[in-house]
Amino acid sequence: MNVSIATPRGEMPADLRPPPGAGPWPGVVPGVLEPALTAAGIDHDIKVYPDAGHGFLNDHDPDDITRLDKVIAVLAAAGYHERSARDARRRILAFFRKHLVETPAKA
Repeated sequence: MNVSIATPRGEMPADLRPPPGAGPWPGVVPGVLEPALTAAGIDHDIKVYPDAGHGFLNDHDPDDITRLDKVIAVLAAAGYHERSARDARRRILAFFRKHLVETPAKA
C-alpha cells in the first residue's frame, strides 16, 4: 500500500508493504517502518520482542477479563510477557522523557 505520512518535515511517502521474504507482522516494523523513519530523519526506538505476543504489555487483573477475552488471547497468542513488558516500559519512558519535555516559554 502506498501512502504518505505527515511528518514535521513535510509529507513522507511510505510504501507499507513488507519487503519480499519479510513475512507478516512484526517483520514489517524493522523491514519497512524503521528505514522509512530513518530516511525521514525522525528519531525512533523500535524493538521487536520475539518471545512476546500481541498485547504483551497488558497486565490485566484476571477479574477484568471475560472467558471470551481469554479464549481470544490464546488464539491470537496474546498476553502479558513480563520480561518484555519491563524492558518496553523502560524504553518507552526513556523515549518520552527525551522527546516530550516541557520547553520554557520565551519571554
